[in-house]
Amino acid sequence: MTTSCSTPQSSSSPGRTAATFLALTQRGSMPDSCKVAGCLNSARTAGYCVMHYTRVRRTGNAGEVGRRVREKYAEDARCAWPGCTQKPMAKDLCSNHWNQHFVSAEQRRKYFVKCTYGLDAEEHERLLKEQEGRCAVCGRVTKKDLSIDHNHETNEVRGLLCQNCNTGIGLFKEDPRLLRAAADYLDKNKK
Repeated sequence: MTTSCSTPQSSSSPGRTAATFLALTQRGSMPDSCKVAGCLNSARTAGYCVMHYTRVRRTGNAGEVGRRVREKYAEDARCAWPGCTQKPMAKDLCSNHWNQHFVSAEQRRKYFVKCTYGLDAEEHERLLKEQEGRCAVCGRVTKKDLSIDHNHETNEVRGLLCQNCNTGIGLFKEDPRLLRAAADYLDKNKK
């Protein structure tokens, strides 16, 4: 796919160039809302909302707001769960009822771990077996799940820690010098 530096054209404004849009912007005559019929989002670039401008850049056509989108964002649209007054997110349910109905807590946790740390269930189990179900720092087995310790700069997983050890490392800003200084301090002040 080739890209060009000029502002894309749409069916509602054939022949407009980047200079035309720049002139409209400077005069303050750009519309407040997206120029696609039915879209209620505020205009950002070239009279389009972010979504439609991106669509124009990718496909050359902003398209129309579809029936499902209009229904989803309609003022009177409500969650299909009895008694709920929230706006629907998917399958006519709000995010709370979607999560309750379709996604278990375990599935949400696995998804979070995979998205955040890139660690799938098999890798997590392998790590847990390598550590024999124990904290990588203190070696204790806890009733709670072990926390996933990771480097906050590279997001690389280092191991599984109990909540106390994970919090302690975090409070020392993951700085080995501070941790050594704390250990030296404790050794020096033993009774």
